[in-house]
Amino acid sequence: MSNDDFTELLEKLCEQSGVLWLNLDSNYLLLMLKAVQENEIQKYLIEPILPLINCRNGDFNIDSFTISILLEQTASERLDPIRPQQTNDIVTSLPVSATADGLRTSSWFFPLIDQYKSLQTPYDIHWINEANNTDIAACRIISRSTISSASILRDLQLNIEPQNKNITWFLIYITLGTIDELIKQRKTINISENDFNDTFSINIRCLFCNLLTYTASGNVPASFVWQLFTRNIRPDLPKENFEWGIYVRMIEYVEYTGWNLDQLKVNIRALLCRVLNKIVLKATETYRNIENKSKRTATKEYIVRMHKIYYPYYEQLVRYCKHLRDTNEKINHEKITEIFNVLSEFNNRRYRLGSIHQLSIHLKKNFQNKDFINQLINCILYKWDNYDKKYKLELSEFIKKSFFNSPSIENKEEVDMNSIRKQLDDFRLRLNEERPKILSMTHEQIQPITNYDEIEKLLILIETLISNRNHLSNEDLKSIATCLDEIYKNENKSWQPFNPFPEFIKENKIEEYFTLKENHNEDEEEEEKIEDNQDIILYKSTFKEHYHGIIERIVNDSVNLKLKNLLEYTTLNSMEEFIILAKFAGFGQTYEEIAETVRIIVHSLIINCKKAADEAETIALQQLN
Repeated sequence: MSNDDFTELLEKLCEQSGVLWLNLDSNYLLLMLKAVQENEIQKYLIEPILPLINCRNGDFNIDSFTISILLEQTASERLDPIRPQQTNDIVTSLPVSATADGLRTSSWFFPLIDQYKSLQTPYDIHWINEANNTDIAACRIISRSTISSASILRDLQLNIEPQNKNITWFLIYITLGTIDELIKQRKTINISENDFNDTFSINIRCLFCNLLTYTASGNVPASFVWQLFTRNIRPDLPKENFEWGIYVRMIEYVEYTGWNLDQLKVNIRALLCRVLNKIVLKATETYRNIENKSKRTATKEYIVRMHKIYYPYYEQLVRYCKHLRDTNEKINHEKITEIFNVLSEFNNRRYRLGSIHQLSIHLKKNFQNKDFINQLINCILYKWDNYDKKYKLELSEFIKKSFFNSPSIENKEEVDMNSIRKQLDDFRLRLNEERPKILSMTHEQIQPITNYDEIEKLLILIETLISNRNHLSNEDLKSIATCLDEIYKNENKSWQPFNPFPEFIKENKIEEYFTLKENHNEDEEEEEKIEDNQDIILYKSTFKEHYHGIIERIVNDSVNLKLKNLLEYTTLNSMEEFIILAKFAGFGQTYEEIAETVRIIVHSLIINCKKAADEAETIALQQLN
């Protein structure tokens, strides 16, 4: 990139805001460069910020054109540590001044991008796409090159490649250091909405956005901290422990951006809940694995019992009720009692509230409401039998048997022809006359069978080829097979049959009964749960023989508000980091308040540990509202 190209880039991005020009402390700069080379810069991100950045005397907001001129004019005179090894290289550093000492000291300038200057909220920007924006990426690449091509590296025999990930951490560090220095220089700390267009807030806001593009850059984003400034309600945890230092500093500095922080507080709350859930999930891993294995075994056994016992008895009940309806026979109470005794062992929703329950009620009333019972039985039988599915299945079997299976008995061609024609007429009759009659029982609007035209085409094709059935060509057979496939096109292969029950329930206002019953049961369960929650006995009864080791320790730590002990199971570097984030998230302002909030969250996570992680966290966070 030439000077003219760089000037054009800066004017395009920073025409209104310019750049922020600050001095670098030479000693700390060398320390940072060695840390980049030796892969030790991460440790500085969890320690107090070093005074690497110093504000310049006078105005340190400079327009982009002036910076471009200074870069060009000082290129051949520079003696400072991070001057480029090639004088015509484009960099984001300058000597401090034109004096002898100034030429030996480096400064750094930060582009203040115009679109960030007026950014009212950061949550609607896709920061990964923003980081990959051609112009934004170009500025970042030049900043990285400034470090990798610094002359001091040659003098110190250091080799830092431009793609070195530690350069990203260096850029993040000096940006955090710059924000820290600007805040220290600020005489009045408090920021209000009226200060949104203040130069101080604009500088902080632009630097913050630069930080977010740094963290979101790379084939794999350097950090997940940018997710906090989106509408992602479940941000990922930091990949490395040292990244917590970045999270904490950004939370400490964000109030100076002038942004609305409500969404950020929600995201931090969710992040901390996820931190705590990681403790719970690790502690309960063995318990959950055993429970899941037992549940899978029980489910498998239950399904076997359903198919061997429940469904046959359910069908027996329905068929018997249909028989009673059609014949008006006297009810055999002994038989009914036997059926219901078997079905009561399953006690599912169908038995408690649904079709079995409804049949039981109307059996006692001797089917007085005939319209209702007719609809109910027809709905059950239709859902089971599914006319359309059976029709297509039988049609497919008929065609395969007639045209794709070799005849086992010779000299029966004429008889076979008559039989096939008769069955063909029967299929057409069922489609056009029987089917509408059957569907009318459900009181549903009758829709054509799926792929009706394709079925008609298949029937016509069979009629034309039937006379030559035993001497069909490969093309004829291929045509039949294609038409047969066509009757199933755009159809769910797993087959989701039409279910007439929702409309039936709505028409007969049964849903009110369902809702009242279900809510009543839920209220009873919740009341019992709330009552038990007050005692640690609940944990012992939940985990039984698993209530020992880490489960017992985290339970005792949370119940007894021993926050420090609990946080030892996390990746946080110190309890102070957690306290800063928790205060911001609204967990409380004192240690006791925060510890109590953590106890409530951990308790909820423990009793819901068998649920999906995101579901358990959502439930826990609802306790804070």
